[in-house]
Amino acid sequence: MKIFRHSRPLRIIGWLCIAFMCSAGSPAMAQPAPVAGSQGDLRLAILPFEDQRGTESGAWSWLAFVPLIPYGQEFADRPEDPKATSGLETLAYDPLVEIPQAIADEFQKTGLFREVRMSHDAPVDDVDLLMKGTIRSTRWERNVTAYGLSIPGIALWIFGFPYAVAQNTLDMTLEFMEPAHPNHVVWRAEILLAKGVPVHPYYRDGVSPQSYLDFARQSVDEIKGKFEKWILQHFPRR
Repeated sequence: MKIFRHSRPLRIIGWLCIAFMCSAGSPAMAQPAPVAGSQGDLRLAILPFEDQRGTESGAWSWLAFVPLIPYGQEFADRPEDPKATSGLETLAYDPLVEIPQAIADEFQKTGLFREVRMSHDAPVDDVDLLMKGTIRSTRWERNVTAYGLSIPGIALWIFGFPYAVAQNTLDMTLEFMEPAHPNHVVWRAEILLAKGVPVHPYYRDGVSPQSYLDFARQSVDEIKGKFEKWILQHFPRR
């Protein structure tokens, strides 16, 4: 999935036009298929996630109404925090709670583990693996366009042309450790997922925490194959 850059304004406008002419619903996110057979014998405890996100935000959508300027951008590194969104709409969710929980739920569905639980402050001596995560980015951005026409460009919105492209990004690391050596990482996965959608004047604008939770679930699907091979090598009792 591509992330839109400021250096590619024509591509953004072209994508908006294509989205208008060929608008169709996005396909449903594929969910990981359960592993055949009985549940695994292992138990996984998920530790609290670390937050390494930035704190920047900006509301520059007014630039879209300057003649010949292709778009103006709104963005927030922490879109759930009213103090870090420059007055933009905030998302009602807690990424440090809901993203790990979505990952835990998805791991339970895979059949790789007999039990997956959030550890919080509970003892973890009775589990086989620990997992911790570091969230580096949950950036949200929206590139608003008047198609370089300034105020007259609003007429295109009235006729149903997209007025923006909204994008969510999830960048995080998942690390697995054995309880006997909690500071030694035995398996690591780097996750970077992003999705941009056109924003129409007559549709919802795509500002939703669901995108980040979908990314969390998708991350398990992304790593499941390699992770299962590692489990079979290091825990032959499965």
